[in-house]
Amino acid sequence: MSSEDHPNVEVLRRMFDAMANGDVETLIAMQTADFALTVSGTSAVSGTFPGPQAGAQFQTSMELTHGQMRIQPQQLLANDDVGVAFIVVTAQRPDGRSIEQRLIHEVRFEDGKIAGIDEWVWDQAADAEFWS
Repeated sequence: MSSEDHPNVEVLRRMFDAMANGDVETLIAMQTADFALTVSGTSAVSGTFPGPQAGAQFQTSMELTHGQMRIQPQQLLANDDVGVAFIVVTAQRPDGRSIEQRLIHEVRFEDGKIAGIDEWVWDQAADAEFWS
């Protein structure tokens, strides 16, 4: 079985579908009780967000872009314990600023749920400027 055939790849697909649809309830339902999202960098949306705060952080990102943020997974890999998602995010702020940013998500799994995500931002300086 290749990593693309692993059941946790489907978990990643469901997660990104929920993000694309702004479905925070589904995202929270997919998480373990001790879930945490850690976003690298020093931008206004960086930091560590436990449980429901991760959903709030996602909603903040959508609000700051007035819904003009698209998360496009390019490659999804997974095994029983961890998944990796190579992602391109495009976003535009109401003042006209825009960004196309490459990200990597390291996703930890427990019993078919998402236990944590570490998000690695490729260009942290551009990210900090965009979200300021």
